[in-house]
Amino acid sequence: MASFIPRKGPAGKRVWQAHVRRRGYPAQVKTFDAKADAEAWARRIEEEIDRAVFAFRIEVETTTLFTRTEESFGIGVIVTHPGAAKGRGDA
Repeated sequence: MASFIPRKGPAGKRVWQAHVRRRGYPAQVKTFDAKADAEAWARRIEEEIDRAVFAFRIEVETTTLFTRTEESFGIGVIVTHPGAAKGRGDA
């Protein structure tokens, strides 16, 4: 079940924090300007949990395509800079 807590946001404006907690899942918290938006988000999270299609938000929102490609193929980052090919007597 979700909880909705009114908070004082930037410039004293009231915002709503939605909290969704379910056993076996990490707590999900997000802040919204409108309570209706908070309720819709919480309902969507709860439905995903009920249908077993929930993805951990922190991991999903912070993972980039580059990170996934690097993990999948073991490709490292090669750093090049303008003076890499010259100046060391390697040419």
